[in-house]
Amino acid sequence: MATSRRPVSEEPCRDRLCGIRGVLLKEVRLRNRPEAVAAGRREVVASAAAWGLPGEIAQDAETCVSELVTNAVKHATGLPDSTLRLLVIRSGDRLRVEVHDAGRELPRPRRPDPCDESGRGLFIVGFLAAGHGTYLTATGKAVWFELAAWPKPGHADR
Repeated sequence: MATSRRPVSEEPCRDRLCGIRGVLLKEVRLRNRPEAVAAGRREVVASAAAWGLPGEIAQDAETCVSELVTNAVKHATGLPDSTLRLLVIRSGDRLRVEVHDAGRELPRPRRPDPCDESGRGLFIVGFLAAGHGTYLTATGKAVWFELAAWPKPGHADR
């Protein structure tokens, strides 16, 4: 997993954007239930459309957020109906999406067996995203990805 701009430490992040330089485009609270996956996808697609992102970038964002919210719903500890936070941030030429949950255990990517029915989420995110990572927060953890969404002319970055 790529290292975050903010290193993982025992001292959790306490501010809203956790020191990330950028503009908060959207913040959504989702109930930690399976229905949150579709809701998270809808929110990111709506943000992508509102900010005029190219279709391929919007599709990659939709896929990545689906994987992160699925993992949060599946693995986050706490109350079954706890709240997830979805942050959509513009940081320079990057679209950054963060999923916050109450779990303190950081995800570990693995190489699933070809016959496994699950376990590919972080692998998919790593393939599509320009960067991804995790960090602890005051209430759990955040898992994030960034896409090169607004590339400067003549610069392609993935």
